[in-house]
Amino acid sequence: MANPERGEVDLEIGGKVYTLALGIGALTEIQKVVHTANKRVTMFEVLDGAVRGDVEYLVVLLWGGLRRHHRELTITDAASLLDEYAAFRGGIPALKKIAPIIAELIGGTKPDAVDEGAIEGPEARPLDGPGTGSIGTRSISKRAKSA
Repeated sequence: MANPERGEVDLEIGGKVYTLALGIGALTEIQKVVHTANKRVTMFEVLDGAVRGDVEYLVVLLWGGLRRHHRELTITDAASLLDEYAAFRGGIPALKKIAPIIAELIGGTKPDAVDEGAIEGPEARPLDGPGTGSIGTRSISKRAKSA
């Protein structure tokens, strides 16, 4: 089950629920897959391409999103999941329905408005110095549940 506080969303395909998350590890793995010897591809290009309908980027983004909770699934498995998703929702045009899910994942990688201002807010604790074991401010907000 997805944990929205960790930027996770659930995606139901063929009667099975998959939990997707795009953490730094997943984003790094995605970039390793899409880079070529002549061109480094940024995550912004991958995300933009996937949302605009580039199927190759859509597959690799889904695969990356699956890495945290479904590590056993391959890129080929991710493509098969998209095939299955499309088959039950009206064919290839149905893949554009994945875009809002991707947008939700992308949103999960950014701080919400309360967190952005947390360092200024009254509940914020100051950043600790090096060697203190702290990595920064603590989140004080709760993400809204997805519709």
